[in-house]
Order: sequence, then C-alpha cells, then structure tokens
Amino acid sequence: MKFPKLLFRKSVPVIGSDKQGIGRIPPKVARELVRTRHAEILHNHPSVIGLRHIGSKTASPNRVVSTSPLKNLIHTASLIASKSSRSAILNSLLFKIVDHKLCVMATDLESYFTGYLEPGTNYSFTHDKEVDGICINARHLDKIISSQNNYFHLHIIKGKENPGLRIGEFLIEGEDASGFPDVQLHKKEDMVYKGAITNIAAKLNFVGRALSTNKYRSALCGIYLDLEKLKLVGADGNRLHMVPMEGVSQETKKPGSANETPSLKGVIVPSPLLRIGKLLTGKARIFEGNDPNRGIYQNVIFDVHLPGCMDCTATYRALEGTYPQYLNVIPKGFASRFIAKAKDVIPVLHKALIANTTDIPSKPITVEFNKGGLRITTKVYERIRFQGIVNGEYSGQPYNGSINGNFLFDAVQTIPGDSIEVLLQGKNDEAWIIRNQSGFTAIIMPLGLENGN
Repeated sequence: MKFPKLLFRKSVPVIGSDKQGIGRIPPKVARELVRTRHAEILHNHPSVIGLRHIGSKTASPNRVVSTSPLKNLIHTASLIASKSSRSAILNSLLFKIVDHKLCVMATDLESYFTGYLEPGTNYSFTHDKEVDGICINARHLDKIISSQNNYFHLHIIKGKENPGLRIGEFLIEGEDASGFPDVQLHKKEDMVYKGAITNIAAKLNFVGRALSTNKYRSALCGIYLDLEKLKLVGADGNRLHMVPMEGVSQETKKPGSANETPSLKGVIVPSPLLRIGKLLTGKARIFEGNDPNRGIYQNVIFDVHLPGCMDCTATYRALEGTYPQYLNVIPKGFASRFIAKAKDVIPVLHKALIANTTDIPSKPITVEFNKGGLRITTKVYERIRFQGIVNGEYSGQPYNGSINGNFLFDAVQTIPGDSIEVLLQGKNDEAWIIRNQSGFTAIIMPLGLENGN
C-alpha cells in the first residue's frame, strides 16, 4: 500500500466522519489508520486523511469545488444528471445561450437543476447562428473543465453531423439540444407553499442518516417535510431522526380553491436532495399540478447558492405514498435520563465500532447505565474486544441493554451542540430518545440482549 505525501510531513490533517477537521496526527499513526482501513486518503487532497466508521463513506472536507463560478455550476449540475441511465441525453448537461447568459440544465426525470451565469471579465459565451444549445456528457465535461484556468470562452458550433462545444483548446462533440426533456414551468397560482428552512445543510445531514434504502418502502426512502408540525423527518422503521424546520411561512392557498382543496399536510422529497444539501439556501416552494397519467403531484423547488451564478434552483418531484404516523412511535415520557458531553461520547463509540470486526450490519454494542455513567462494551463471539466509560449524569434505575452502534454513532455525531441527552424507558426493549437543546431528536429501537453478546 502506498502513502503518497504522507511520508514526508511532520503531521497529517484529519477530517472526522462528521466532515469536520479534527486536528493533526503523526504520519506513523496516519499510515496505520489507512493500513487498517479506519481511514482513507482523500483523492482530491492526498495529504489529508478522512476517518470512517463501519457502514459509512469516507469523510470529505466541507468545501466549494472551486473559486470559478462556471466550474461550480457545471459540477453541481453533474450531481443532478442521471448516473445510470442508458439514455445519453439524461447523462448529459444542456448548455443554452439565453439573452447572452449561459444556462446550464440537468435532469434525471425526477429532478431538475437550472442555473445561469452572466458573461464578464473571465467568461464569454457565443454560438453559431444555426444552433444555440447543446447536450454534453456530464462526466467528460467535468474532467475538461477542471483542467482549465479561470478564464473561459465557450462557443457552441453547429458541426457537420452533431453540434459541438469549444472550450479553450478543447472541442467536445455533443447531442442536439432538442432531445433534452422539457423542464416544467410553474405558474404562480399553482404554488401551494412557500417558506424557508433554517440551517438546512446540518438538518439534512442529520435526517438523511435515517433514511431507508428499501425500495419496497418508498415513502421511507425520502425526507418528509411535515408542513403541519413544521418538521423534517427521516426514518427506516428502526430509527427516526426529526428536526424543526423553523422559519416556514404559512401555506399559500390557490385563489378561489380554499374551500375546495384541503391543506397540504406534507410532501416526501426524494433522497438525491442530499447530494446538494450543503449548497441550498433553505428557501423552498411547493407547486401542485395534475398529470393525466399520474394524477395530482407536487414539485418542490429549492434555491441553490453558487457564488457568481444566478437563479440557480433544484426541483424535485415529491414521492407518491403516505408517510407513516411517525409521532405515534415517539415515547411520551421517560424513566431514566443520561446527560454527557458529546466530545466524551463520540470517541468511545468510535472505538467500540472499530473493535467490532463481525459482518453484522448493526454493529451491536452492549450498554450499561448507572450512577457512575455509561459503560460501552463490544463483544465478538462472546469475548470482550473493547470496553469504555463515558462520564456523565445519570438519574434512574440501572439499565442494561444492546443497541445498534452505527445508529447511535450517526445520531450523536450529527446533533449540534456540546451535550447529549439520552432518555430511556422502563424496559430495555423500548425506544431510546437522543436529543439536546438544538431541537434535533433521534429515536432508536434497541436490539435484543442476545444480539449484543
């Protein structure tokens, strides 16, 4: 195994599994973490390593892709374009010159992205008279754009057989823009909701951890926007993450339809929204329509912030189906309570997960609460592989149980704030509540004791 750029550094920066920098470590320690697969070298930052825990992807820094608005515009559109479609058009980005501005669009048919860039000192956009638009493969284009400096002249040419896009020294052949799916336009009178979600990136990161990947439970594969309780919710049947939306305005009724159409209670936004969660401003609008084939539907439009660009939006077709009555699974009270500092809980949990070398997806850990605090134990085939103590304040009867280590780690590391509060019920087979003053709340069902041994 090679360790480029790690060998000759006095210390190595580390990105935690919460995507935040957590400090620097000696190269020898960094190499050992990479060798044992507890961390990976970041591809775009070969002198930085990202910690990972079992069941999660390698962490990556919070960063803007580039200081170039055009590069960011193309990269963001590429996140929306279909990754697996056999259709060349759906794997492509649409470039059009509209009123001297560059318009970039992408779709996978369930979601759309649109963004604009005005010409300026570093950019100019021109086209042949016979053609003003072209579809270019997103993957090829992203590679070429990343190799350019910050000055771009884009020219769309007609071509003998297929149109092309000239970028500096490169000429990329594309497809005719007429094959790109039409982007649905929304009328103001069709808007049924308008509001803003504060701190949306952190909230989507928290809620997104709990989404189901079971396609047969499609309603649980998306983020639920509860417009009555003003909550963002994610759940998979074994855990539930919930945060307040805050700052959402009142529902906007369609003119003349207040007595004909019931209020919109909520929508389920598909999980691909998480790909651009860090770029959202929080402003959202919901439009309702009636499709001859699919009936009544809702489109949710989010404003996207890309410095230097304008009018960037991402539109998602709401998932069909009814979201479960999630409030019914939230315990109304508690029998015991444990309060501790998050910085004390996270390292112990992380070590407990590292010690679990089994193939069991849940990575079960055994927990013991008493007046001395919390004891976390990892057992592999009846043998103790790790045992750690978290100091904190505990009130209630002693509690022994087993819980999904990955679920608990996901909740604790993504809840903002310094402290964590764990609320327990009277029996060890009843749901845990993990929360603090931030309003972020996780509900996790414990495992049977036999699964923790």
